[in-house]
Amino acid sequence: MNNSKTNLTKEFTGYIKKDEPNKVSGKYLVYIPELLGDSTDDIKTLLLPNETNPSMFSRWLDTDTKLPVSAGSYFPLREGMVVSVRFRGTSLESGYISSINSEFPLVDSPDKRDSFYLINKTLNGSWIYQDDSKNLTHIMHNNGSANIIIKNNSISLQIGGEAQKNIIEVSDKSTTMQYGKKSSIIMDDTGIKFKVGDNVISMTESGILLKSLKNLDIEASSKLNLKGDVTKLQGSTTLNVYGNVTRISGAHQLNLTGSVVALDSTFTTAVKSKGVVELNGMTKTKVSGAMLTFTSLGNVSLDGSAVTISSKSTNITGSTLNLSGSSVAIDGTISHGLSIASSVNDGMVSMGTSLDESTEKANMAAVQALAMNDPITSSTHTVMTQTLPGAAEMIGEIQSPVESGIAAGSGIKENVKYILSSNDTYNILVEEQFKNLRNTHDILV
Repeated sequence: MNNSKTNLTKEFTGYIKKDEPNKVSGKYLVYIPELLGDSTDDIKTLLLPNETNPSMFSRWLDTDTKLPVSAGSYFPLREGMVVSVRFRGTSLESGYISSINSEFPLVDSPDKRDSFYLINKTLNGSWIYQDDSKNLTHIMHNNGSANIIIKNNSISLQIGGEAQKNIIEVSDKSTTMQYGKKSSIIMDDTGIKFKVGDNVISMTESGILLKSLKNLDIEASSKLNLKGDVTKLQGSTTLNVYGNVTRISGAHQLNLTGSVVALDSTFTTAVKSKGVVELNGMTKTKVSGAMLTFTSLGNVSLDGSAVTISSKSTNITGSTLNLSGSSVAIDGTISHGLSIASSVNDGMVSMGTSLDESTEKANMAAVQALAMNDPITSSTHTVMTQTLPGAAEMIGEIQSPVESGIAAGSGIKENVKYILSSNDTYNILVEEQFKNLRNTHDILV
């Protein structure tokens, strides 16, 4: 080619060739069809630098520190790209790639020409664009595997592609961190809510809620304190309170109520009061043991429609002994009658024994029937116990915190699909644009 006959002052259209660039200079092989008209020289490609970015990327030696520094930006070129080539002089070696040309720069519809800004897109599908028609800025990595979306009232960060494994969204109403489909942390003007499946921890101005449909375990190596103005502990089926030393105190009043109440101990059961101790059974009161002692600083009274004292050996002592009755019978060595006392005593003992056994069996039957923990008898227990004076109040139904119902990052999938489908549409136009060019010019090999 005769350089003197070639006008290098105008701009030429070229194509990036598929070849290994010069690794030292970083230049690209460019094919310029217009320069092939003069075939005196066998030049099909030029090795030209990439100067498509006006600000460029530069390295230099800082005059103060004497250290190399760098700044700027760089946009790589790919084989098949249509570029503009200019020359700084009359020599072909003075050429440089000045810009990238494309007839189809838009990835949105043509009617969005003045509202869509494509800041950058890489070959592997990483995007930075702004869409004024949707009022959003979208940074998308690797075709949607990770996204950052900025809107007027929210910023969303998502990782995991279609699965959307982790999402953080900051909006004018709340801040939400969503991990998978079951775990989330939500902060808004009402408080903070932690949720894992059906387990919830909610902290609001009205209080703190811990709710679980499964197990809720609280353990402390030192002290565990529960304190409240009104404190309630409720077991829907069973409530166990256990400790090496267990103390239950009522500063003013202590009530133990239930359809069945049992006090049992291995060694000693003590019931004491500085005032009055009452044992009262509407059908029967039973006191039994290997040895019974009744002691009083005052009077001991036995009163009933029938009182029976029976033993192998019965001793009644007192400085004064009074026997009073409309009819008094005494049987023994000294007899004043015809065995009337003995016959009356036997009858009274038999009657008392029979009544004791019958009431004992009836009571055991009632206890066994009501001691079940199934839902039906549990409901019966609840109704019966709540009617007793001084019965403890139930907690009732614990409410879950109110959820907004709007999932974090709900529009990310739609934005990713929208921009990818728009890009695919323009890819079809590009294929049509280069179809004939590939058939007539071997520029891609």
